[in-house]
Amino acid sequence: MEFENPFLNANKLMKHMEDNGYSKSYILLLKTEINWLRKNGDVIESYEATCIIREGQTISPEMRRRYRLEYGILKWFDARNLS
Repeated sequence: MEFENPFLNANKLMKHMEDNGYSKSYILLLKTEINWLRKNGDVIESYEATCIIREGQTISPEMRRRYRLEYGILKWFDARNLS
């Protein structure tokens, strides 16, 4: 899958999140996932598949929840093509 919208429009997504009260630490975590997608996204077919991969890399319930939230945000942003 091509994840170009989050790559090309990451700054707009971060601004949208800042404007809507997301914490700086949460925005930083989302940037980490965008960077992970940049490195690995060319072999992954969907946000859901990416989330499953990332969840499989941890045993922490909090981290698993965080991945579900972050990839939900990225999918929402991409689906609305907020560029």
